[in-house]
Amino acid sequence: MPVLMLAMALIGFWPQYYGRLLTGAALDVGSSHFLVHIHSSLFLGWLAILFAQAWFVRAGRIDLHRRFGPLFATYGYGAAAIGAFAGLQLAAFRVTRGGALDEAAIFVAAPLLDMLMFASFLTAAIIYRRRSEIHRTLMVFAAYSFAFIGLVRFLVR
Repeated sequence: MPVLMLAMALIGFWPQYYGRLLTGAALDVGSSHFLVHIHSSLFLGWLAILFAQAWFVRAGRIDLHRRFGPLFATYGYGAAAIGAFAGLQLAAFRVTRGGALDEAAIFVAAPLLDMLMFASFLTAAIIYRRRSEIHRTLMVFAAYSFAFIGLVRFLVR
């Protein structure tokens, strides 16, 4: 599942972001903002964390899964906070470049809701960490909450 989510994110953001980064093509003005790069790196890192945690469990290394869990949860909350901040900053950037305030508000709604969903599923997963089936499902939902944005971008382009 983490590999599928990584594919969704990469494919969805490939035309406007990852593909351009790798080929050296010019990025859109908003996509070249340093917060976009930080946000992207953090959430790709989150998918790597999800993969590592799943691998620990599959390999029978529950001790490592539990040892790194609190650190990875902190990383997730930090990534969500930076994602929300990046969304707000990019909306403000649009307005300062002449964009309409109502368009900026619409633009920022998706990232803020996405970060809220991610943090909510992560919190629920932590609460249910002793019930492995529920915990696993909630962690998948947390990761899916932002991988879904890549899927939507892929489908509507």
